[in-house]
Amino acid sequence: MFLLSDYLSEHDIQLDQLNDKEFRDFTNQMGYRVIREIQKSTLITPIALVSILFLSNVRRGMTRDGLMLRLDYALRFFKSRTVPLAELSTAIEEATIKVLDYLVQSEKIEKHSIDNQIIYRPVESRRSYMEYYKNNIIHHFIDISFVAASILKLRQSSFTFNDLKEEYSFLHKLFHMEFVYETDEPQSSNIHRELSLLEELELVSREGEKYCLDSKSAFVLRNIAGCILSYLEAYYTVLESYYSISRQDETLPPNILPSILTRGKLLHTMGEITREESINKFYYQTGHQWMNRSGLVNWGTLASELRKGERTEQTLSYSKLKETLSAFISPITG
Repeated sequence: MFLLSDYLSEHDIQLDQLNDKEFRDFTNQMGYRVIREIQKSTLITPIALVSILFLSNVRRGMTRDGLMLRLDYALRFFKSRTVPLAELSTAIEEATIKVLDYLVQSEKIEKHSIDNQIIYRPVESRRSYMEYYKNNIIHHFIDISFVAASILKLRQSSFTFNDLKEEYSFLHKLFHMEFVYETDEPQSSNIHRELSLLEELELVSREGEKYCLDSKSAFVLRNIAGCILSYLEAYYTVLESYYSISRQDETLPPNILPSILTRGKLLHTMGEITREESINKFYYQTGHQWMNRSGLVNWGTLASELRKGERTEQTLSYSKLKETLSAFISPITG
């Protein structure tokens, strides 16, 4: 149990002696600490698990056998952690059938019978509904998703720990305001833990200082990394929108979120963004705020330089950031 009095005593903090900045930092830390404590006790419900498995799926639909295979991976993952399950492991098939029936009846998932097989496929316009349930448990999958996405981004059949940590650290910084981490800095121990799990699942193997994978592993890793695909695509949309917004008018709109939202719909219609749930104003807002606050971009300066078509340190950094995000997205979407 987390007690504020214990925290204040442990860190020798006296609230009445904090200045305004110190007090803001303290309240931010308390907010994150409270959220972490809530997350630790969040139950993995059948609907949340089924939702995340469908939305992370890199194909449009899946068979019941395919869903059960993914559920088996998920349960093995949870058993390797201290994760509270809502009586899921003892009645997995029954729970899944009930959830699927509910999602089909409520028109969130389509059920197709083709060649004596049942195919389940999320209704495109209702994916955002399932995204809500997915986000209730996404915190359990952050590290493993970061590791899977980083492995895919490397596009190599073998890699070193340092190669992987560099990519992982980028994602850790990029989503610093989106997710609540246990620590502010990326931890090597977390990466090692996820690599050990991938070894147990026979998705990677270790040969000396190198980790190796074969082509069969890529599909599973794509589905794991798919957990964060909507966030990657949303942040990419923010960056892609900067160019179009800066070129529209001499005077920038005071609120660029409506323009980003419109751009996201355009990119999704064109197929450059693959997930309907990536069109999310809250993801856009967080991405825009954090990328500017963290120094990844400076929208005020960047807009002026993009409008003039100048090749500057800002525009080059912006282009590189866009390319990096695209390099994470493309191996997941295939």
